[in-house]
Amino acid sequence: MGVPRVTVKGQVTIPRAIRSAMCIEAGDGMVFMIEGDRVIMVPIKRRSLTELRGAFGGEKRLSREDERRLVHDHVARHVLGATHDDTE
Repeated sequence: MGVPRVTVKGQVTIPRAIRSAMCIEAGDGMVFMIEGDRVIMVPIKRRSLTELRGAFGGEKRLSREDERRLVHDHVARHVLGATHDDTE
């Protein structure tokens, strides 16, 4: 496998073998996190926020901004290996 290069626009092509292994498709999102001297890239399947409504429990209606923050925090905890109990 060759070494992908960063374009002047900051874009990188994900090699086909990695896209296939991770089931990454056009339109999927990617979350990037820095861990020491490494960048962790996590694919996020394309889903609307309405599909995620209620995923965090509770009956309180949240604003879209609050929903986005909760989804981001949830993904970050998942990627970093934290459990739900670690955040309470």
